[in-house]
Amino acid sequence: MKIRNTFYTGNNVTNFIGRDEEIQYLIDWYSNEPNTKITFLVGQVGTGKTALVLHFKEIAKHLFSNVIYMQGRALNSLHIKEVNEMLQKNIANSSKTLLIIDGLDEINSNDKIETVFRHLSVKNNMHLLITTRPAVLGSRSWLNSDTIYNIISLGDLKMDSIVKYLSDKIETDNFNKIIYQIEKNNIDLKNPRLLNYFVHQFNENKDVDLTIQRMENTLSKGYNGLLVTVDKDKLKVYPTSRVGAELLSLQPSISIPVGPYIIRNCLSSFWRLQLNEFEELINETNKKEADYQRYFEKYPHFIKGVDYEKVVPHPILDRIDKEGALIPDYFLQLLGEKYADILELKLPNINIISGKGNRIGYSAHIHSAIAQVREYRDYFEKQEYRASILQKYGLTAYRPTISLVIGRKPKGINDEKLIQINDTIPPYVKVITYDKLFEKMKRLAMQKYL
Repeated sequence: MKIRNTFYTGNNVTNFIGRDEEIQYLIDWYSNEPNTKITFLVGQVGTGKTALVLHFKEIAKHLFSNVIYMQGRALNSLHIKEVNEMLQKNIANSSKTLLIIDGLDEINSNDKIETVFRHLSVKNNMHLLITTRPAVLGSRSWLNSDTIYNIISLGDLKMDSIVKYLSDKIETDNFNKIIYQIEKNNIDLKNPRLLNYFVHQFNENKDVDLTIQRMENTLSKGYNGLLVTVDKDKLKVYPTSRVGAELLSLQPSISIPVGPYIIRNCLSSFWRLQLNEFEELINETNKKEADYQRYFEKYPHFIKGVDYEKVVPHPILDRIDKEGALIPDYFLQLLGEKYADILELKLPNINIISGKGNRIGYSAHIHSAIAQVREYRDYFEKQEYRASILQKYGLTAYRPTISLVIGRKPKGINDEKLIQINDTIPPYVKVITYDKLFEKMKRLAMQKYL
């Protein structure tokens, strides 16, 4: 019974996606490379290794007289003798055999792996197709040094395959809107497992936002978006499938439960809702500066970023020799320092460019704002003012960098031209459009999430 359950007898998978190049490579392998008996199909979790070999299994029935599919983990319940008998029974009477081992990395004994390859070495009529994760191919101690083999690396799906699959499988009257929402929410569906899950959830509820929320709740529960594997006394942690492993010491008292390997590249609801709120804010024309100030007081991490450790809203710069205090929008205290930079917010609907042709430059609005922030900067030239602010806020400033957030990205002007225009203003002033700020916020959210 154990032996019988080891083999797969089902039909072809119904949710196979793309991989035309890999399938053609496997067909050519049999036809054009008679001396290369082994092909490794290598990829991270969820890249579709099993789906591909099950799909090719049906094609292979026309190329081989005998096609055998074995799950690697099923061999763990068998003794070496049983593995040996199983292979002899199923391979001996066939003239042309393709043996598919799905999940070499799931076989817990090198002896069992060596048994499989020993049978291959004495059977000239057998080809071996093996799926595995990359780490297993590190030593290859179970392979003879003169063994010839191929390696197919299975990466992300190509965008045209994703779009075609969504078009075939999603039940909607407005397909372009669905694609727009996927791109807007920064959802990475290049992993076939995640793509299938998205299609299933969307066809149930017909709502992209609800689909994303359900995916996040299901896929991230208890794993925080990390892929974790145990290797002897070490943990291998992959924040995503595109990041190399970090080895962390595992204390004897700590027990790490082994669970499904989850890789997720989309933002969590926590960040997505904050970003959506900001995008709606900058697209409404009737908002005031105070509305943007309230947003960043609510979510200061977006202006704190990775360079600053403290945000002080509306610091009061008292002046002795002039009437009235200066009040910048924000002090941003640099990491590990007592000094701060300044951030000033203006409205996104301000036109920041004027002129035509070769006489394009920053508008009067920009120069007026620069004059205002220059006054903030000049304030700190006086030592007594710097000391007063240090006593009041626990930080001070001296010739600070000033970020001026204003306007939207100008249409029809490329980045190189904007760099040229920036050279016409003082070097301590950084003009940041709301579009540029939003892009930085999204990148920051992704970094913090991962």
